[in-house]
Amino acid sequence: MPAQLQLGLGVWRVPDIRGTTRRFDLSATPVWRNGTSWGYIEGGIGLYLLSKTINNDENRLPSTFQFGSHVGVGFKLHGRHDAMVGIAYQHLSNAGIKQPNGGIDLLMATVSFPIR
Repeated sequence: MPAQLQLGLGVWRVPDIRGTTRRFDLSATPVWRNGTSWGYIEGGIGLYLLSKTINNDENRLPSTFQFGSHVGVGFKLHGRHDAMVGIAYQHLSNAGIKQPNGGIDLLMATVSFPIR
């Protein structure tokens, strides 16, 4: 069972042959996390909805509906056992729903802390 549901809203700048460079995304990703004494290891697979497709020389995402998967690791901040910094590798693609299915790879940095 997933440890958490990660809801996201993102803003991208990406070159496009039509000239539009700004994209927005909404996402929902169930995340499986294994906590350790030093931090965590996690992975997730979720759904993304982009505001526009992406089409440039390097990346082609011809559908606004995408699947996203990631693996990551996080570390506890010294002196704050409830605050974490993390890094994750993420891949987005439409899983062959529409061709060409180029996909895109991202490196994500995270900072998390509980609100009390």
